[in-house]
Amino acid sequence: MELKKEVFGVWILFSLKGRLDAQSAPDFDKELLPEIAKRLDIVLDVSELEYISSMGIRSLVQAAKKTSEVNHRVAICGMQPEVKEVIEVSGIGAFLDVYDSVSDLPFAADIHRSRS
Repeated sequence: MELKKEVFGVWILFSLKGRLDAQSAPDFDKELLPEIAKRLDIVLDVSELEYISSMGIRSLVQAAKKTSEVNHRVAICGMQPEVKEVIEVSGIGAFLDVYDSVSDLPFAADIHRSRS
C-alpha cells in the first residue's frame, strides 16, 4: 500500500493506494496513531484503495475509537464499490464521517489551493 499524508489546519489527509490488509495494516497504524495523538481530525481518501481486509477494518475501528476519546473524528471519502461494501457490511461506516470525494470535505478549498 502507498500512503501519502498532508496537513490542512486541524485535519490530516491520508491518501491510500493499493491494499489495506494484514501485510500493510501495521505500517498504516504506525503512521496513523501518532497523528491521532496530536489531536488532529483524520480524513482517509480511499479513492485509490483497491481492497480492504478485516485487518484494515480493525485499523479503522481503532482510529475511530482513539479519535473519539480525544473528541476528534475520522472521515473517509472516495470509496470504490468493493471497499464501500466491506465498510458497510462491517458497520464501521456508522462511526466515520463519509464523503463521496475529497472535493466534498469541509476543507476542500484548502486542498485545492495547496495542490495548485
